[in-house]
Amino acid sequence: MSVVGARRPTLPNEVATYNDYQRQRLLVKPGMTCYWQTRRNRDSITFDEWVGLDL
Repeated sequence: MSVVGARRPTLPNEVATYNDYQRQRLLVKPGMTCYWQTRRNRDSITFDEWVGLDL
């Protein structure tokens, strides 16, 4: 992974819809490129798949 600028902060109304698994992504230190960002076809995965890549 490479260091990049900070990611967009998660909005409170978005976090309110997260389940316990998805909420774990808030523990990831910002500023790192995740696997999601480097994937080809990254727009074709689900949010849970994205969370898994973040974790």
